[in-house]
Amino acid sequence: MAINDQTEFQLDDYGYHNITLSHKENVIILDLVFFIFTATSIIFLNVFVVALVLKLGFKKINKNPFNVQIMSLIVSDFMVGVTLLPTQITYFLGHQADLDCGVRCAVFMISYMASLLHVCVICLDRWWIIYFNKTQTRKQLFPRCMFLLFGTWVAAFLIEFIPFVLWREENTSVCSIANVFGDYYNEAFGYQVCTHIAVISCITVFYGLIIGFILNKRKRLNPAHGRNSEISAISSRMSHFDNNSKGKSMPSMKSQQEISRNGTDFTQQMKHDSRQNKAIQTMGFIIGSHLLCVGPLITMLMMEIFGNLERTSVSWHHVVIYIACLGSAINPILYAFRIPEVNKAMAKFCRVNNASFD
Repeated sequence: MAINDQTEFQLDDYGYHNITLSHKENVIILDLVFFIFTATSIIFLNVFVVALVLKLGFKKINKNPFNVQIMSLIVSDFMVGVTLLPTQITYFLGHQADLDCGVRCAVFMISYMASLLHVCVICLDRWWIIYFNKTQTRKQLFPRCMFLLFGTWVAAFLIEFIPFVLWREENTSVCSIANVFGDYYNEAFGYQVCTHIAVISCITVFYGLIIGFILNKRKRLNPAHGRNSEISAISSRMSHFDNNSKGKSMPSMKSQQEISRNGTDFTQQMKHDSRQNKAIQTMGFIIGSHLLCVGPLITMLMMEIFGNLERTSVSWHHVVIYIACLGSAINPILYAFRIPEVNKAMAKFCRVNNASFD
């Protein structure tokens, strides 16, 4: 069956591309496959994490204020998948655009931007605590976490809802998720697209700075990290003397005195290093997934605004947006399993399963 795309390109009064989608356009197989894979991955993984949290109990999870931020991130990721489904299903069925198309697209973009901002805020919050080695009580942490959480959703709402609902003019007969970026550019929508590029670019820069600062802190400024080799040497000497002479306790006492003179307890140092290593690993995964998912989106937007991109199918928009949305499927894996209670539950589950294979 031949693909008969009927996407029309015209120039409006402002000189921007005006794209008209036809409900007779045949959807290519790649578009449909990417849609099914993206929507099911986002919904399934987030529902799995929510079900696991419900099984463990909200009271147990919410004892740590940081877990509230992670649960809010999971909610925003779940909303990305939920709002993606009805819009694209109506597009595939060829239904005409209704009055709530702009609202649906706005809710989708609010959820998507909230997911990106959540990741940025969580990374900056963790970096601030690790970099300055802050130790705070739950009463001190909870107000700050709630303030960051509230500010994240308000910022996402202001960035997305105002341009989509108040400034944007609908100019298509079919409601598609591609309408979010590629259907009509006027002055207001051009501002909105530029805002996306600025926000996404800033988030990417923040990730790079976070990794750079933490690595720099570990190498030069962290007083605990500079003593890692010394403490390792002391611990090896302790084990060596313990194995060779059980009756001799003086070397062990000397080693303990060396550690106390350095001002760092061995167990405390190990915990601090473990926390830093986990943070660096998590942020490294985040940078990779972020660039993989958002990179094509930034490329498409730059080509739309500054280039003369001639496409034969709106499915190009769909595939790029699906790839960008895959970050909402990756986030639960990266973040939810950083919750200690979830980690313990999954470790227990894996041990039970492994025992059956022994």
